[in-house]
Amino acid sequence: MITAEPLGLCAGPRAGQRVEGSFDTNLLTSYTVGVEITLTPEEEAQLSRVASLSGRDAEALVHEAISRLLAEDARFLEAVDKGFASLDRGEYLEHEEVGRRLEQLFQP
Repeated sequence: MITAEPLGLCAGPRAGQRVEGSFDTNLLTSYTVGVEITLTPEEEAQLSRVASLSGRDAEALVHEAISRLLAEDARFLEAVDKGFASLDRGEYLEHEEVGRRLEQLFQP
């Protein structure tokens, strides 16, 4: 099991205090609280092995993995929003046009 302490508090409990939930929609300010996850024995062993091989502690690896995931999710959601904005402006290609362009691209 891995426990993460609060990353930053704007409102809510003191650092390290356990609280249910992670965002109070009734407040204008957000806050983060500790997160607890349960790893399978295989995941724990893999995490320990990677930490040992990289000379880093497991917590640092978990933080890095979470940061990468959040960054990739943000990038993906931004791309989806950009695509919807293009659709709203009428900037898109029909399926048949995409096919024609691909055929032209790969013709010798």
